[in-house]
Amino acid sequence: MLLAAAAALALLVVGGAGAELLRGRAGLRRSFAVYGALHALSLVASLEPRRSLARAAGFIAAGGALSLATAAASLAIGPHVLALGVAPILSIAAALGALAYAGAIRVVLALPLAARAFAATAAACAAAVGLAAALALHRASAGALPIALAWWAAFSAALWMTSPGRAAPRRAAPRRAAP
Repeated sequence: MLLAAAAALALLVVGGAGAELLRGRAGLRRSFAVYGALHALSLVASLEPRRSLARAAGFIAAGGALSLATAAASLAIGPHVLALGVAPILSIAAALGALAYAGAIRVVLALPLAARAFAATAAACAAAVGLAAALALHRASAGALPIALAWWAAFSAALWMTSPGRAAPRRAAPRRAAP
């Protein structure tokens, strides 16, 4: 069932108006809602053990809604704090969005996330989006997708690095001196 939903969402994005949403030309809010839903879908699809369909669907909807809300809040607040510059505004929005998204993972998917996971994802997303925004300013035709991709990668990597189920690398035992 989840695979069917993924295929339907992919067809929406690839075909017709979906391509415009993905490129960010159909409106920033709608584009970011699709970006959030796609990231949530990829996260849910990669989880072991699988979550119930209701939790998965709820999280995908929450991911889209949170991404939409973050874009809308950034657009509403941005003009008032424009003196800071675009990259810092987007970095702050990315960090706040990461905190909200991690909260949704904890509540909707019922995954145990420690405080360090919240801090790591917020810091990684702020840094990645700040860098992507600075680079994207020089290439306006790229749209919002590079910024969203930087956020996805940073969030996913930080979440993976702080996940409780991830095995810590083994360290070699110290060598004993020869007698």
